[in-house]
Formats: sequence, C-alpha cells, structure tokens
Amino acid sequence: MPTFFKTPLPGRLTAAALSFNLFVFCGACGGDAIQAPPATDGGGDGGGSASASSTSSSGAGGEATSTTSSSSNATTTAGAGGSSMADPFGPDPKAVITLDSGEVSGCIPDLLKGGSAAAYSGYAGASDGAYFVWRQKWAESDLDFRIETWDAFGGITEPGTYALTEDDTNYVDCAVCVFASSPFLGEFWPTPGDTVTFTSLSTGDGGVGQTMAGTYEGSLSNGDCTVKVTISFDATAREMSYGPF
Repeated sequence: MPTFFKTPLPGRLTAAALSFNLFVFCGACGGDAIQAPPATDGGGDGGGSASASSTSSSGAGGEATSTTSSSSNATTTAGAGGSSMADPFGPDPKAVITLDSGEVSGCIPDLLKGGSAAAYSGYAGASDGAYFVWRQKWAESDLDFRIETWDAFGGITEPGTYALTEDDTNYVDCAVCVFASSPFLGEFWPTPGDTVTFTSLSTGDGGVGQTMAGTYEGSLSNGDCTVKVTISFDATAREMSYGPF
C-alpha cells in the first residue's frame, strides 16, 4: 500500500491529486486497480489526554435538510439525495453537521452553510485514525471544515473528551485536528484547551461502518479573526481510501 505522511495543507492537495490519478490510471490499464489512500492522513507528535466519560450516540438517519441563520442552531448540512454508499467517493447524504452556537459571519461567513459531509475510518500514512469532513463544494471546495483523530500520535480512539494542546493547533503536529481552511480566508485553528467530545467513535478498520459523532467546543482563529463556536457532527464512517484529500 502506498504510504503518505501528514504534511502541511498545501502539500496535501498535490499528494491527493497524485493518489487519485494513480487510481484512475491503474483502473484503465486492466487488472485490479491499486487504490491509494487519501493524503489526509494522521500524524504528528501532538498529545493531550482523553477521558472515557461519554455516552453512545445513534447514527444520523433519514435525508437531511439544510437550514440557515446567523447564530444558534445556525446550520445543519448533509449531502443531497441517494444512498450513503451509492457513490463511496461522493458525500454521505445522511451525514449531519450543525453549528449549535456561535456567530461566524464576521470571519467565516459561509461556514457550514449548505455543502456536504462524510466520515471515514482506516489507516493512512503512518497511523490508524478517523475523520469527519464538511466541504462547501465536494469536488473543488473553497471552504472545508475537518475533525480528525490519529491513533499513533496520541489522538482519541474511543468515546471520550480530548482537550486540545498547543501541538493540536497545526497540521504537522496535531493528534486531534480541528480546522477550517479556505484559499481566500486562510486556515482557522483551535485554541489550546478547546475540547472535542466523541459520543461515538472507533478508529482504524474497526471504525468502518460505525458511527462517528460528537461535539467540538472552542475558538477557531486565523490569526486575524476569531470565532467561538459549538459544532456537532454525526455520520457513519466509510473506508479511509474513499475519502477526499
């Protein structure tokens, strides 16, 4: 299996494109295609301690709708139409992510408005892990929000609460990674002491088909603008190799 290691955000896009091209090329040349994993992979030297006090959460059901306002309960999003595995490379129509509280219009005005989401679990790069991703546009997005956890680098691997550390405020070092990114607005990273509480989580191959759900509570900043938010998420994890870069 090709191996990718966690790199700063600009490098991940190039690696992901190479991964996708390898898949298409091998599929066209006959035989069993080798499916490379996405370049969104875990790692870093980040730490943080997890506590196992939480409750289980049921998976999201039904076809989700989108509602929008500017503050509490601002946005609930999911992909549109069809079965969650009708296109494993596409968004999951049953995935749900909600801005439970926070005013984002001054910094990230389109965060969690519309868009699509999905969750993934498995092995990538140097670690087992799992991640949830929301994208404003699935194919070529101008705004993403992600929550990732990577086993080998101190990330949380089961339901519980993880307090983010200084190492978790950049992609190279984060063990649990929470960030929004946009080519126009830059990268928004959390503040040490922010929390991610997973109410349902399994990582690695054992997490495929299991619910990934929980809540992030904290402040995201790009250095110039800061938003304090509470965001909840819920989806059934697919194989890591299907995930977007």
